[in-house]
Amino acid sequence: MFNAIRVQSSNAWVLVEPLRLLINNETTINLTKMEYAVLDLLISSRERIVSNDAIAKKLNKNLDHYKGLVMCLSRLQAKFKKSARGDNLFRSVRNRGYCIVQAIHIEKDLSHRHNVCDEKTWKRCSPNLRHSIYLLTGASVDWVEVCSSSGTRGAY
Repeated sequence: MFNAIRVQSSNAWVLVEPLRLLINNETTINLTKMEYAVLDLLISSRERIVSNDAIAKKLNKNLDHYKGLVMCLSRLQAKFKKSARGDNLFRSVRNRGYCIVQAIHIEKDLSHRHNVCDEKTWKRCSPNLRHSIYLLTGASVDWVEVCSSSGTRGAY
């Protein structure tokens, strides 16, 4: 069974937990475990600004001995900028930490998503029910055209 996810706006980003992907309608960014953990913390934190200590704690690192945090954040920012036409994913707040500057939705469960239709079924669907989505299969992501299995466009 194939699971799929549709992103409504090209400016909207979705963090897909099972696959550690950050996607929108134009771009897919593969994240390392560490990058995913940092981004998940920045997005889901109750505090707008997340301290270096909080990030190190999330990564199970001792900030006094771990010097890779800045490099991890730098690589994550560079990866996002390269894929998002120069936009920043987060910004640093002097002497306080980091805060996210993009609207990102976290998708933890893909089981409720539409199934992919075969080509004949897709052609029979009315054009207003067709929509473009990302097809998530294992570790690969492909852009596909699908139709809604229930005949309605679900709210994502």
